[in-house]
Amino acid sequence: MPPAKSSARPNGRPSRNGKRPNYVRLALGQDTDDEMEDVATMDAGEEVEAPRDNGQNQWAAMLAEMKVAMLAELKAEHLRETQHLHETIADLKTTMKKSNERMEETIRGLQDTISQLSGTSNGTYA
Repeated sequence: MPPAKSSARPNGRPSRNGKRPNYVRLALGQDTDDEMEDVATMDAGEEVEAPRDNGQNQWAAMLAEMKVAMLAELKAEHLRETQHLHETIADLKTTMKKSNERMEETIRGLQDTISQLSGTSNGTYA
């Protein structure tokens, strides 16, 4: 953790002025600066710049970079899963089509058998 300011108290409790240190607010998911970019819309590899260069903003930038990397990894995993699902659907369609063709052949064979049986027994089934 970066060194806390003299007004910050241990464990991120509010200081005497009622504000938490930036690194604690960031860890709690609170924005530390209005000038920070929304990392949820960033792509992997984009530079993350903090508006000021102090210890707290370095932590914010590191966390923002980690968030971008994690989002990129999740996006890649989602794309892989989606591709796998599309391949599975295509395989199922092919299997269903072959199954339907076999059923139609079986039905035609049964109809031929019925026709032959009805022709040999004068219209009645044996």
